[in-house]
Amino acid sequence: MRNGEMNDIVSFGEWVRQRRKVMDLTQAALAKQVGCAVVTIKKIERDERRPSQQMAQLLADQLVIPQADRDDFIRMARGQFAPSISSPKKAIRPPAFLQHIAQPSKRDDPPFVARERELAQLKTHLDLALARNSRVVFIIGEAGSGKTTLMAEFARRAQEAQPELIIANGNCNAQAGVGDPYLPFRDVMGMLTGDLEARWWAGNMSKEQVLRLWGFLPSAIQAITEQGPNLIDTLVPGTTLVRRIAAYLPNRVRWLDRLQTLTEQQKSQPAHLEQSQLLEQVTQVLRVLAAQQPLLLLLDDLQWVDDASKNLLFHLGRRLAGSRILILGAYRPSEIALGRPSDSPGQTEQHPLEPVINEFKRYFGDIQLNLSQFVPSEGRIFVDALLDSEPNHLGDEFRENLFRHTKGHPLFTVELLRNMQESEHLFRDEAGHWIEGTASVRYSLPTRVEAVIEQRISRLDETFQDILTVASVEGELFTVQVVARILKIDERLVLHRLARDLEQRHRLVREYSEERVDQQRLNRYQFGHVLFQEYLYQRLGPGEQRLYHREVAEALEAIFEVYTREIITTLLHESARVGEVLERPYPDCLAEFGPSLVHHLWRGQEWTKAAGYAMCVGAAAMKAYALREAIEYFERALEALDKVPHPPVELIYEATIRWVEAAFKFRPYPEQLLRLGRAEAIARNLNDKPRLIRALHWTANVHLARGLWMRAGPSLMECLALAEELGNERLAVRPTYFKALMTTLRNPRGSLALLEQALDLTRKYEDRHVEALTLGTKAQTHAQLGEFRQARETMQQTYEALRRTDSPLTAADVDLMAGWTYLAMGDAQHGLEYGQRSVEKAIAIDNMDCICYGFDCVGFGNLEMQRIPEATSAFEEAIKRSEITGAIIPKLLGQAGLAMSQFCSGRVAAIEDLESALADMKTYNDHVGAADVARMLGTCLTESGDLERAERYLSMALDFYRRMEMRPYLVRVLSSLAQLFEQQERSIEAQSVRAEMDTLMKALALAGA
Repeated sequence: MRNGEMNDIVSFGEWVRQRRKVMDLTQAALAKQVGCAVVTIKKIERDERRPSQQMAQLLADQLVIPQADRDDFIRMARGQFAPSISSPKKAIRPPAFLQHIAQPSKRDDPPFVARERELAQLKTHLDLALARNSRVVFIIGEAGSGKTTLMAEFARRAQEAQPELIIANGNCNAQAGVGDPYLPFRDVMGMLTGDLEARWWAGNMSKEQVLRLWGFLPSAIQAITEQGPNLIDTLVPGTTLVRRIAAYLPNRVRWLDRLQTLTEQQKSQPAHLEQSQLLEQVTQVLRVLAAQQPLLLLLDDLQWVDDASKNLLFHLGRRLAGSRILILGAYRPSEIALGRPSDSPGQTEQHPLEPVINEFKRYFGDIQLNLSQFVPSEGRIFVDALLDSEPNHLGDEFRENLFRHTKGHPLFTVELLRNMQESEHLFRDEAGHWIEGTASVRYSLPTRVEAVIEQRISRLDETFQDILTVASVEGELFTVQVVARILKIDERLVLHRLARDLEQRHRLVREYSEERVDQQRLNRYQFGHVLFQEYLYQRLGPGEQRLYHREVAEALEAIFEVYTREIITTLLHESARVGEVLERPYPDCLAEFGPSLVHHLWRGQEWTKAAGYAMCVGAAAMKAYALREAIEYFERALEALDKVPHPPVELIYEATIRWVEAAFKFRPYPEQLLRLGRAEAIARNLNDKPRLIRALHWTANVHLARGLWMRAGPSLMECLALAEELGNERLAVRPTYFKALMTTLRNPRGSLALLEQALDLTRKYEDRHVEALTLGTKAQTHAQLGEFRQARETMQQTYEALRRTDSPLTAADVDLMAGWTYLAMGDAQHGLEYGQRSVEKAIAIDNMDCICYGFDCVGFGNLEMQRIPEATSAFEEAIKRSEITGAIIPKLLGQAGLAMSQFCSGRVAAIEDLESALADMKTYNDHVGAADVARMLGTCLTESGDLERAERYLSMALDFYRRMEMRPYLVRVLSSLAQLFEQQERSIEAQSVRAEMDTLMKALALAGA
C-alpha cells in the first residue's frame, strides 16, 4: 500500500482503520455500506476477526482501495499476505536546497495593513471549505488595488492557523497566457509535485510551506498515477518529475516505478483523450488529495485566463462538492467587462470567465470581495496604517493631503510614498523617524498613479531604463538572458543591476525564479507591479515595439537553438514533412516558451516563423486536449501565412485540416466548409491523394453534421475510391461508416449490409469510436424496421463498445442514438430519458450537432407523452442552437416539432408551418423526415376537418413507409388513416386499414415489441 497519509502498517485491521479515516467514515457508516454489524468492523480493525472473501471485496470497494493494491488487500484479509508496508512520506528525504544554512531573504514588499474585513470574509469561506463545502471565491479590483497582496497575506495567516493546509498557487499571463493551455493549473500542479526550488530561492515561499508541499509529494504522485495518468506531460512534466525526486529516495519504491512507466508510455504512445476526460482526472486527483489534507489553491490575474483553464476551473467548481478545497481567484472586473475579440472582425464577445463567474454566484452565493469599492473611512484607515508601519512624525495635515490625492488606493499610496522618499521630500531624522521636508520645498502631489510611475522611472540612469524597457517588451515576467543578449551586456552585470539596484534599492522588480529548461539555466524576474511594465512598454512607438519584439524572439530562439532549429527548419523548408514534425514530442522549451515565441514573432511581423511556431503550439494544445487554444493557434498560423507573398501550401493545408479537427464541435459549419474547400484545392493541385482523402472526409463529416446527406455523398464516394486506389483499407474505415449512415436515410433495409461491413473494418483496425457509432446506428435501423429484439441486443453491444472508448463525445452520441431507437420502438419514456442524458453530456463538452439533434429528440419524447410546454421549449432550443451552428436538418425537425406542439395548443395556423417544413425537407432530400412531417400534417388536417388534404399527406407517408419496410411508422400512419376513413364513413376501407394494422402489430409483438 502506498498512500501517503499512512504510517507503517503491518496488519489488515490497521490498513482498514487508516483507510476508513482517510475516507472520513465512522465505523457505523462503513458497517452500513458493507452490510454488516458495527461490532464486526470493530473486530476486523482489532484483528480479532478475518472478513470473508466477499466482505473483503466489499471493503475494498467502499474504502476505494487503489487497483494496484487491491489484490494485496484481499490476500491480507484472508491471511495470505503480511509484509510491512511502508509510508512513502518516510521514504523521501528533505530537498537539498532546504539544507542550506541561510534562508533566502524575503522580498521587500510593502507591509500589509488594514483589510481586516476582507480577511475575515476569506476566513469564513475557508472554514466552510474545511467543513467539506468546497467553493470558488474571487477577489476583484482594478490594477493596484491590492488583490495579490491580500491573497498572499490570507494564505500566510491560513497556513499559520491550519497546520495541515496545503497551499499552491498559479498565475495567468497577459502576453501569451490567453493561448497557453492550463497555465495557472500547470503552476499549481508543479507546486504539488515538488517544483519548489526556484520559488524558494526567489523568496516567494516560507520554509513551512516548502516542507508541507515536499512532504505531500508522494501523496500527489500516487494520486496522479492512480487517478490522473494523463496529467503526465500535459500538466506535469513526467521526465523532470522523475529526475526531481529519484535523488531523494533511499530505496526504490513502487509508486516511482509506476510514474516512470507512465512517463515512458506517454512519450511512446500519447493518449488521445478529450478535454472532458482530462478535466475529470484533475478533479479526481484533487479530490483524493483533499481527503488527506485540505487544499487552498490561489489563481491570480484570471482576466488573462486561457480557455482550457477556464473550463477546468468551472469543472472543479461544480465537481468538487464535499471536498476540503478552497479555490481563491483574482481578476480585474474592467477587463472582464471589455470582453474578448470575436471571430467577426472588429467585434467583441463575452469574456470567457463571465459565464463561469455568473454560474458560481448562482451556485455558491456571495463569492466576490470587491476591493475597488471606495469606502472613505477604510481608505483613510489604510493610509494611517501604512504610514504607521514605520516610525514617523507625520501629522494629520500630511495624512489628509495624502489620502485626498490617493483615496486610499494601495498601489498609488505606496508608490507615492516611495517617490517622496527617493526625492527626499520625506526623510528620516536622527532618531530614524520619517518627517516632511521644509515648507520651502513642498512637494506637489501627482494626481494619478501613472504620473508617480513616470517620475520614478525618469530618475533612473539610462542603463537601468534600457534594461527595464527591453524587459517590458518580453512581459510582466522577463528573462535575464534575453535582456542581456538584446542589450549586448554581460549576463552577470544585468543580474547585478537587477538584484542590487532595481530590486533592492528602487524596488521596481523582484526575482521570480531560477530554473533549468532543456539544460539551459534561466533567471526570471517580475515587475513589482504590472503597471510598471505597461507604462514602460507604452512609451515605445509602434516601430520600436515591432523591432524589440523581433529581438526578443531572436534571443529566445538563440538560447534554445539546439532544440528548436531542426523543428522550425523542417517546417519552413521541408514543408512536405509538416505532418510528421507536428506529431513529435516537443522539447520542454517549446512547451514553456512556445506561446511567447508566437506572440513576439507576430508582434515583430516575422510571419513565416510565427506561423511555424503557432502550428507547433497548436499541435501541442491538441495533445493536451485544449481544443479552443488549438483553434486559436492554427488560426494565427493561417493569418500569418496569408501575409507571406508565396507561403508553403503544405503548411496552409496542414494548419487548415488541424483547425477543422479542433473546431468541428465548436465552430459554425459554413465556416468549416469554406476552409475545407481551400484544403481540398491544395491537395488536388499537389495531386496528393492521402491529403485529398483527409480533406474530403472532413468535408463529408461537416455535411453530415448539418444533415445534408446528399451533399456528403460525392465526398464520401471519392474518399472510398481513392482509398481503394491506394490499397489502404484503413483510410476507408470512416468513409464506409458514413456511406452506410447515408444509406439508412433512403434504404434502411439495404444499409444493414453496409453497416456490417463498416463494423468489420472498425474492429479490424480497432477504431473504437466508430465501432460504437456503427452499432448505435445499426440498433436505430433495426428499430425503424420493427426488429425490436435485434435493436435491443445491438444497443447492448453499443454500450459495451462505448465502455472501451472512454469518450464523453461518443457517449453523448450513443445516448442520442438510444433515444431515437426507443422512440422508434414506441417507448417514449426511455426515449426521453436517453435524449435528456445526451443533451446534458453534449452541453458539458460543447458537442454541437449532438446538442441540436438531442433537443429534437427530447422534444418528440415530450410530444409523445403529451407534455406540450416541455416539448415546445425543447424544440425552440433545437432551432436556436441549429441557427448558431448552421445545422439545417435539426433546425427543420425542430420547426416541424414546434409547429406540431403549437397545433396541439390550439394554433391552427401551425399547419402552414408544417407544410413549409415539409417543402424544405424535400429540398434537402430528407425523405424520412419528410414522411414523418407528412404524417403529422395528415393528423392535424384530419383533426381540423380538411379530410381531403389530410388523406393526400397520409398516403404520401404510407407509400414511403411501405417501400422502406418501416413497420412501426407504418402502424402509426395506418391508425391515422383509419380514423380519417371512419370520419368519412368509408367503413370498408377503414376495416381494411385496421386489419392491415392488426397484422403488423402482431408481427411487431413477435419481433419483441
